[in-house]
Amino acid sequence: MRTSIKVGIGLSAVALVAGATVHTVQFGPVATQVAAPTVAWTDIQPTLQQLQSIADQNGGTRAHGTNGYTASVTYIKGQLDAAQIPTKLVPFTAGGKTANNLIADVPGGDENAVSMFGGHLDSVTAGPGINDNGSGAAAVLAVALAAAKSPTKPKGHLRFAFWGAEELGDLGSAAWVNAQPATELAKIKNYINVDMVGAFDHGNQTWGLYGKKGDALWTGLDGYIKGQGKQTKDVTSEAGDRSDHAAFKRKGIPWVGLVSDTVPACYHQACDKINTVIPDVNTFAANATADLLYKLAG
Repeated sequence: MRTSIKVGIGLSAVALVAGATVHTVQFGPVATQVAAPTVAWTDIQPTLQQLQSIADQNGGTRAHGTNGYTASVTYIKGQLDAAQIPTKLVPFTAGGKTANNLIADVPGGDENAVSMFGGHLDSVTAGPGINDNGSGAAAVLAVALAAAKSPTKPKGHLRFAFWGAEELGDLGSAAWVNAQPATELAKIKNYINVDMVGAFDHGNQTWGLYGKKGDALWTGLDGYIKGQGKQTKDVTSEAGDRSDHAAFKRKGIPWVGLVSDTVPACYHQACDKINTVIPDVNTFAANATADLLYKLAG
């Protein structure tokens, strides 16, 4: 997630742009919903280890425009390819450097009713970005792989995204969303964002949600977390438009985001390494968002 909340910088919510398509979201009958597959720490840890190794081999960073980011995309794509999940590398240019967003579509479901789950794959220049946002990218990958393996599929279509240049201003996700024709945007019924979901700090044990409080996405995610005996808080004003949900929001697509801690000690620093990630926390985030994704997709 870009720009530290510690220094008091937070953007207010942006009103929907003129002409944006406004979707409403409802869950289907519980009896007809397909249960989400379960993700384990062993599904997440190898990705974090690989992202750490990539950073170590590339000057301690996986930032946009660096070999570290390119290698991160190559690794994630390789995992998806091995699972026979169709992928697209979608180039964009930011800061004079061209890189790729990575989009993956799990086969099956109504492609006119797409539920998306994503997070950014880049780090800041100053560090490897394993919590911010290797933890989110690893969760997205783990859920995508689990969805592909699952013998039962939801009614809707599942799409997964690994965004670039978030740390420069959500530029990768904005480039992708803005390039989609209106007919394609109309097929995207909802978007779930994960950004920094690997650690709690400062004695905090409360999950942060950002989105439209009270809508189906919010209540679905909030209900799952509280149903597991954990607490939530509304960090929408703090989150502002500082992550990849922003482009979807501007197009009127329902969205929600999850964060474990908005001010972890190693935020945007060289110490944001794999040892900062708490296995139970990252695993819980993956399962909470997978549960919502499957509820939304029916």
